[in-house]
Amino acid sequence: MTTRDGEDRMTSGDVLERVEAVRVIANVDEEAHVAEYTLYLEVLRAISEGRCDDPRSVARAALATQEIAFDRWSG
Repeated sequence: MTTRDGEDRMTSGDVLERVEAVRVIANVDEEAHVAEYTLYLEVLRAISEGRCDDPRSVARAALATQEIAFDRWSG
């Protein structure tokens, strides 16, 4: 996250770094699933709080995790 005027701002670059982190741990399904889920929550929170300069690009960047192969499940 980048900081502007003391406020955390989320950029698509920040999100793509997190997507890459999910890619690195994709061989451990549970960890990758939790990391992806956490990323989605943080992106939604940042968008809802107005902490994204470009919400569309941030959301699009987060969805890049869908291209990473690992087992996903919901309870």
